[in-house]
Amino acid sequence: MKRFLLQDASNAGWVKAQEARTQINTASAQIRLQAYPELSTKSRSSIDLKIAQEKVNQLQIRRVCQDIALSTIDMTLAQLFPVDDKDISRIRSKALHYNTLTWKERSVVIFYYLHPLLGNKDAEVTCRVFGVRHATFTNWVTKHSYYPKWVPFVEFMTVRTVLNSIPVEFRAIFDESQLDVESGVSIPVQFRTPTTKRYVTATSHPQLSRQKVVKIAKKSEGVKYLATSVRTVSVGRSLKYPTETNFLLDEVKKGCKSGNPMSRNEIYLRLIQQFGNDGILGPPSEFCSVMKLNGGGISPALAQWVRRRLEGANWSIRKESVSQKVPTDWVLIALVASQKIRTKLDGCTVLINADEVFIKFFPRDTEFVVPTGTKRVGSNVASDAKKGCTVMVSAEMYSSKVLPPFIVMTATHKWHPC
Repeated sequence: MKRFLLQDASNAGWVKAQEARTQINTASAQIRLQAYPELSTKSRSSIDLKIAQEKVNQLQIRRVCQDIALSTIDMTLAQLFPVDDKDISRIRSKALHYNTLTWKERSVVIFYYLHPLLGNKDAEVTCRVFGVRHATFTNWVTKHSYYPKWVPFVEFMTVRTVLNSIPVEFRAIFDESQLDVESGVSIPVQFRTPTTKRYVTATSHPQLSRQKVVKIAKKSEGVKYLATSVRTVSVGRSLKYPTETNFLLDEVKKGCKSGNPMSRNEIYLRLIQQFGNDGILGPPSEFCSVMKLNGGGISPALAQWVRRRLEGANWSIRKESVSQKVPTDWVLIALVASQKIRTKLDGCTVLINADEVFIKFFPRDTEFVVPTGTKRVGSNVASDAKKGCTVMVSAEMYSSKVLPPFIVMTATHKWHPC
């Protein structure tokens, strides 16, 4: 395009002006990007260039001051405990890998910072010892959302544990004979702010085992167990269908509390009845369309969504496991029962053998949705497993004659001969 325009000598001035304007726009965009990297391109373009330039200058001054402070700390540490250049470069390289630390390892850094005989709340020294960036460490001890993640670890730590985690090049600075290695730290009040999230660890309750702590976290709403290897703590992305999820969990909880837990088919039926829409009252919702509630069956998307929501809320689909206990004297009971049968058959002249054939059988649900970890699963609603329409076929044993069949409607009453 440029060559085409320059074929006419009169366009040379205009082309140079456009190139200069492009360079200015590119430089302005870079300045705005350095000043406000968190904003989108469209948002940055509306910011005054002078304001962006002033912020860039402030950031540069701040970096220079930080470099001066860090170099002063390096000189002080080098005088206290000389190390060679390789060790210093290795210590600095650790700052690039702070995101690989688990929350237990981060808690060691925070404990060092809070203890009066170790870091004594000096963030600069703490960051240089453990190789953590100062801005990152500041977020750990200033953001309220981070407090519940490290408080359970820090409140049960001791100096002995932290000394073993201090890098070797700085460990010789401390004289263990002058330290109470079994002492801990008192967490200031500002770090115990109320929050809707609760985190527990294996050491949060010394009187409980790890298995019991995990069980408490699973059964308690808003409580999450932090393993020693966890690096990030989050709840994941927000639910896409919160209204439908709350309805599902409320129905499951009501059924479990009433002693009649819901089955999987009942859950599908309730969701279809509640959120299904055939278009008469308006267009169907997104949930109805995605889950195909009007399709006349159970779609794979609906089955998968129900399974994931139940697993996320610590509910399981279990088979019925409530059964009678086998008595210890079952042999004696069997002998007595067989003796009664022989006594009743003594002198019997007519013996009828019968069997039934199911014409329309309604099997009872044997799977229920119950809290994860439930040992015994059952329902308090009495239901006959043979409910339906069956045909009873019988024959007289001694005469070998087939008797007239009859229909059993409920297996308990309303017998109608054919």
